[in-house]
Amino acid sequence: MQHSSDRTAYLMLTGMAVCFGGTWVAGAVAVDAAPAFTIAATRFAIASILLYAWARLTNRPLSPISRADWPMVVGLGLTAVAGYNWLFLTGLTLAPASDGAIIVPGLAPVFTAVIAGFATRRAMLQRLAEGEATVTELAERFPLTVQAVSKHLKVLEGAGLVARRIVCAVAEGDVVAAGQRVGLIRFGSRCDVYLPDGYAPLVAVGQRAVAGETVFAAGRRNQPPRGLRRS
Repeated sequence: MQHSSDRTAYLMLTGMAVCFGGTWVAGAVAVDAAPAFTIAATRFAIASILLYAWARLTNRPLSPISRADWPMVVGLGLTAVAGYNWLFLTGLTLAPASDGAIIVPGLAPVFTAVIAGFATRRAMLQRLAEGEATVTELAERFPLTVQAVSKHLKVLEGAGLVARRIVCAVAEGDVVAAGQRVGLIRFGSRCDVYLPDGYAPLVAVGQRAVAGETVFAAGRRNQPPRGLRRS
């Protein structure tokens, strides 16, 4: 069963490579017979009809576009669809198809990453406008790692769109138990911990601390540090 599945995947990838690579050959032939804009419009008109027919035949209705998504849809349509195809077909009138087959696939991932990063940060701002959230909470909502979310937040922070802060849940003089949460660090802000006299640190530089588990310091038994009450 595994070999059959692998064979099917390789056949599909090969078919995709043939279709994708054949775009340059077909495009080079087409631009000799019609203007680039006409070819691009005809291409996507046919694709739209086929997509609609496929959705109806498979009983998979197309998702409606919300009002908030229209600016992004129009922007991508003008740039990633209309602009890309017009420039692609116009380029085939100025350079060989073999050159285009090398240049375009090499640059496409770069522009894809830029557009995807912009869209992700926009969605993060919309989420944060609803209320504060931690890096972990954002990572759970978006298909990203905690490290990737932190990088996006650094960009937003540099632009002054988000701010890091520490939310403290206890007040001076409150009695706390071992492992009790005393606050929340938004977006991984820096947190300075000051130890009372008589307590020695048990963590090393660069060590990762886990909330509710990592012991920061230890002192003499039965002698609470100054400024805290015995629980």
